Amino acid sequence: MLKNDPISPRTPNPRPVKHAIRTLVLAVALAAGLTSSHAATLGKSRFRWAAVDHPSVTGYKVHWGTQSGVYSRSVDAGNTTEIIIQEFSEGVEYFSAVTAYSATGEESDFSPETTFTYDSVDRIILLEAENGAINGSMQVSGDGATSWVSATMPDSASTATLEFSVPYQAAFYVWCRVLAPTDSQDSIFVAVDQQPEHVYHIYGQDSPPMEAFKTDWVWSRIELSPGVPLAYSLDSGSHTIRFRYLEDVKIDRVVVVSNPDFVPTDSLPRTGDFVEVLAHPQNTTLAAGDSTALSAAFVSTGPVSLQWYHDGEAIPNASNSVLDLNEVKPADAGEYRVAASQRSVSAMTNPATLNVLPATSNEVFRVRKLSITGGGQVTFEIVGAVGSEIGVFASSDLVNWSLLSTHPNTGGTLTINDPASFGAARRFYRLSDTVAK
Repeated sequence: MLKNDPISPRTPNPRPVKHAIRTLVLAVALAAGLTSSHAATLGKSRFRWAAVDHPSVTGYKVHWGTQSGVYSRSVDAGNTTEIIIQEFSEGVEYFSAVTAYSATGEESDFSPETTFTYDSVDRIILLEAENGAINGSMQVSGDGATSWVSATMPDSASTATLEFSVPYQAAFYVWCRVLAPTDSQDSIFVAVDQQPEHVYHIYGQDSPPMEAFKTDWVWSRIELSPGVPLAYSLDSGSHTIRFRYLEDVKIDRVVVVSNPDFVPTDSLPRTGDFVEVLAHPQNTTLAAGDSTALSAAFVSTGPVSLQWYHDGEAIPNASNSVLDLNEVKPADAGEYRVAASQRSVSAMTNPATLNVLPATSNEVFRVRKLSITGGGQVTFEIVGAVGSEIGVFASSDLVNWSLLSTHPNTGGTLTINDPASFGAARRFYRLSDTVAK
């Protein structure tokens, strides 16, 4: 029975509605690496589900929690079958389900439950073509330095099938280390899982220009068209990628990665653990009392442990890809970096420098004290206009003014050199926090 509203004569076709809603299937796709700019522990996840084909259904709700069957949070997705929600802490296991509802307030039972763990670190899977299942005339060859698979003769049954596993549902991209020196050796059929196969053009197009061909091994991404990667939407778990003979392409290595901008090189290890920095935290300058967030991105072959450091000292409980810095103080200034560790390997970001300026003052801009030393050195102690660019003007008659210099007011004290003041009978100064004055 539908929740929240008993069946009444006003409810159209209650049994078909109930049946349709109960067949609702939920699929959760994690948008890995998408993090909030202002919250360290919150990440975004994309939810998709199949529509319920019944006229009574006018919308859907997504429910989730940290216990199976106990959903402490929910969002009304409206009449759509996809929504991005930013509510998820890194490394926490979540349980989620979807319900459908009608315009009269009826709501279905929960869909089958889906579990997932938010992970902001992109994943990479390292494969060797020769380790796959080889059929037909496809065979393993080598020259002592590299082993590869290729077909020894034209044979449409020649295939090499590699098995791999991905940790979460997301879009993944495929790179191959291949040898394709001529236009008769630059295309091969490829298929992931049971999806229809298509032609993988090594250089991105059917008839590339002659200068595109390389006589040595190259890294090539499977693309829809030149520069447009093919994204494979994969559920968490086991998958296959199958290469089938079309032309005599030699395939050495295969890399499956969830980050569309990652570009492999020959320095990438063939097996074992791997972690690499994809994005470093950026330098920033704040006024005391302001807040910001530093972030970094990594790609790895497995789960990583993250740790942020301030001037070389580990920050307690700072183990997410984003570091919140709230209401900063002068003591918070310095260098920040984050390390990612995965069993036997680790990577450290470049340092990001945080500068903290004195808090903006509401006091009226004025000169509190002026002092002149021998040689024409003039020092002003000022109040207000912290962080502003201060123009220093001078005059000998209070009519004609000249701009001597400009200085940022970072500490309330400005010192300039005014040689014209040395030996002058009188000298006037004017400071402005609007230099154009």
